[in-house]
Amino acid sequence: MSENFPKFIKETITKEDSRKRNSPWSRDELILALDLYFDFYPSMPSPSNPKIIELCEILNNLNKQIQLRTADSIVMKLSNFLRLDPRYSGIGLSKGSKLENIVWKDFSNKPSELKRVALHIKKLIFSKESIYNAIDLVHISELPDSDAGVVPDTF
Repeated sequence: MSENFPKFIKETITKEDSRKRNSPWSRDELILALDLYFDFYPSMPSPSNPKIIELCEILNNLNKQIQLRTADSIVMKLSNFLRLDPRYSGIGLSKGSKLENIVWKDFSNKPSELKRVALHIKKLIFSKESIYNAIDLVHISELPDSDAGVVPDTF
């Protein structure tokens, strides 16, 4: 019976893993990927490229609970941007998300703004301070249903 136990566990994990899909890419993740895309264009890097590995670590630091992004998934995402790039003579990957299109439209003609926003995102990811201290939010007393100076338990 002990011989079957590891096989059972392995089959269960394999079956579960085959059903799992990573969550959709966030806007911040796409901005960081697009920034890297423009660093590499017109060539596509391999998953073993140090900059791909670095972005993988950054994105997984953003999603600390679970490792969502692999080097292969990052290269795939860069390939998704090819379909949107008018300079590319091929067709790129045919499927992509609506958010990819939005991020492309927002930043493809603004490389210096893209670089600035990407650096800011990286800084926030590795910052030890709370994101709420880093973003200029409305004063808590201006929020609805709050008593002056008292932070509500839930929003």
